[in-house]
Amino acid sequence: MRGPPPPRSTCLIHELSDELLATIHVLSIPEELTDPGPGSGKAFFAYMRRSKSLQYPHLLRRVCRRWHTLVTRNPILWSYIFVNAIDGDDHEYRPEQYELSLELSRDRPLALAFEVGGLSCRTILSTEPFARHVHRMRQLFINELDYSYQDPVLPLFPTTDTLALEAIRIHTVRSISEHGSYFRALKHSWRNGRAHQSKPVLRSAPRLTEFTLSGLRRNTECYSVYQIGRAGVQWSNLTVLRLPSIPRCAVDLFVVISCASRLRILRCTVFGEAECDELREEESYDVLSESEDDWSEDDDTSDDEEEEEDVSDRQDADDCIGSASGRSPTVDAYDRRARRERRRAEAERRAQEKEELKAKRMKKKEEFEQRQRALMGPHKLVDLEELHIDVGHDEDETSAYSSYTNFDGTNDTRTGTTKFLDGLIAPALTTLAISAHERLYRPPRLTESDYMSNGDIEEQEDGSGPFLLKPALKSFLKRSRCKVRHLSLGRLFISLPELLAIVKRCRHLHSLHLDRTLRFMRTSLVEGLTKRVGRKNRFIAPTLRHLVIESYEQNLYSGIRNSQILDMIDARWPPGWSDLSIAYVKVVHCPCSESGDKETSKDAAEARMRSRLASVQARKDVRLVISDIKRCAALQREIDSWGLDESDFL
Repeated sequence: MRGPPPPRSTCLIHELSDELLATIHVLSIPEELTDPGPGSGKAFFAYMRRSKSLQYPHLLRRVCRRWHTLVTRNPILWSYIFVNAIDGDDHEYRPEQYELSLELSRDRPLALAFEVGGLSCRTILSTEPFARHVHRMRQLFINELDYSYQDPVLPLFPTTDTLALEAIRIHTVRSISEHGSYFRALKHSWRNGRAHQSKPVLRSAPRLTEFTLSGLRRNTECYSVYQIGRAGVQWSNLTVLRLPSIPRCAVDLFVVISCASRLRILRCTVFGEAECDELREEESYDVLSESEDDWSEDDDTSDDEEEEEDVSDRQDADDCIGSASGRSPTVDAYDRRARRERRRAEAERRAQEKEELKAKRMKKKEEFEQRQRALMGPHKLVDLEELHIDVGHDEDETSAYSSYTNFDGTNDTRTGTTKFLDGLIAPALTTLAISAHERLYRPPRLTESDYMSNGDIEEQEDGSGPFLLKPALKSFLKRSRCKVRHLSLGRLFISLPELLAIVKRCRHLHSLHLDRTLRFMRTSLVEGLTKRVGRKNRFIAPTLRHLVIESYEQNLYSGIRNSQILDMIDARWPPGWSDLSIAYVKVVHCPCSESGDKETSKDAAEARMRSRLASVQARKDVRLVISDIKRCAALQREIDSWGLDESDFL
């Protein structure tokens, strides 16, 4: 039983100096204000509402009189402001509620986190009380909610200078007809030579180093990364760029990467199908400073035909004139000979001009191809530490394409993912994440509802098919000479041997996150992470300390027994494996029931597993979290209809 609280004079927190306590207050600012993400504002607002506080400093001021005074005098605390700009039945936006925070923040740079729903974020920022403080805005985070009507976020500050702005994060739920109209208008302004009349996203933001735009519902050329650059974002200043909802060809992304050499964090989406090396959008050709029209062979053919027609017409006209004049045959012969000599000289001059023009066009073509090859990389990003690659699929084109003919006539079977990895060098890379919306590569006419056969299981387990990711990833890591310590792979549907080969390639791996990397998350995955390989008889990724396995999908051929997870932990991190480090293992799955042998029933095996689980969770050197998902009724009925035990499918 706890005793009474210690007297005020003996409580250590009251012995802290004002300066140290103020520092603690600043460090306690929640992540929803300093590093917000999509959906974080909703939970933060609900918590503040339950605590009957409008802003985080209001909550701190209620602790005691001393804290009230210190918090009021600390402008840094008041510079982080959460704005709940939602026009709903249970909440009404009131601008006057934020005047106190803006006043107490004094002249400190502001970090604003907006939760927008039913209102216009641009209108809020351009009216009181925020309009007077836009010049000292340092961070702007906007999370749009899915409301039936609200103005698009872009453009943000087309007529206002934001000289202190360093970071912008926008998570939107807009559709093509809303945000797309802005980018289309921007494209037409540049195409028609009226760039000065366009409204940029930012008129002047020289300190902007972070730009994030996510949540777009569909990919379209209106969301071209090149258009974002024309909208006022200076690629050369960026250190953080996240565009996860804008699938682009590798060459389109290289247009940006060739300018953004200071990138430290990059997240983008590439296509999983084969693609050509030519820029898709016509506006991007001025990056190469020359277009294909300058050396088109069709123009040569048409010019030659016109010249031949002109020569033939002039010859016919001369003959007609000579016949009609009635001159003597000697004079006519002399004139015809002179005309032939003039035509011969003119033909030689035209041939020489044609050769010179052809040579000039060939030179331009070679220069164009050289610039195109240089654009494809490899590009060296010396500061890049985190790389997140999302793999999408082009819905506008058939997925049956297996190759493309590039500008130089070569047949290229590489996918956009492979080309993107082939065009990068990142010596400082420590974090690598690769995930797919559907799968790494989508074969023709393949749907998620296709029947799962034993052949699919054998192909995954044996790796009989070609490796899709490992060759390009191996070449990228070898070329970069980097040490990847954090690896995340999600929904790639590669084979088990390829997955283990990728993990083995990352020799310095400290953290591994697998989110349905295989189509069937089976016991063989855990067994592969448990086996010792090589001449040194070591585990794959021997320095692994953080392992997360997620498998939310349920089907007949997926499932891992919890006892096998415990076997892996006992093998890789036996009791007493370290006095200082702690291994973290998290598994989210629908577990298979424990199977007993001839002398042990299923109930006894289940009880033994629970006892082992409690023993492992009580250890100080391992932290184990297993989240079991309840098996859906439809899957259980399918298992029962076969009249077999679920272990027969694994």
